[in-house]
Amino acid sequence: MKKLVLLSAMALVSQSALGAATDDINLRFLKATDSENVDQVRSLLDQGANIDYQVVEGDGMKLFMEPGTTALILAVNRQNKELVKLLLERGASVLLRRMTSRLREPATAFELAMWYYDDAVADGAGEDRQRIAASMAYMIANSGAQAYKRIADYIVSKVPVVK
Repeated sequence: MKKLVLLSAMALVSQSALGAATDDINLRFLKATDSENVDQVRSLLDQGANIDYQVVEGDGMKLFMEPGTTALILAVNRQNKELVKLLLERGASVLLRRMTSRLREPATAFELAMWYYDDAVADGAGEDRQRIAASMAYMIANSGAQAYKRIADYIVSKVPVVK
């Protein structure tokens, strides 16, 4: 009986350690994305980081990110096309939403990319800034989310997008 209790306790400790290790790799993955370290992002994905890991309440204190934030949302927020492309190629979900505390704030990666595009147009920003934001929105819209397909076609009709 003592052996069974000991083995059960060891299994619980092992599972707890595995959970902590998984959380650690996911947090390092989000930090690498936030710091735009493409090589580290790629490496962490190869090591098993969850591409669709979403920040949870406790993580936010460690990362200073809103709950629900994903690597794809971070890459769009940094306006880093290379990271957006990598994450989409690796299968990142475009439909995940972060929890925002402000009304009308973009919640998905696509909404955020479109917000950056609208902002660039409204500011009269240079064509490069508009093209980067439109390209990110196009890549996300064209990545398989059926709801965004018509929007992708619209983006291409209005902005010279680098595909």
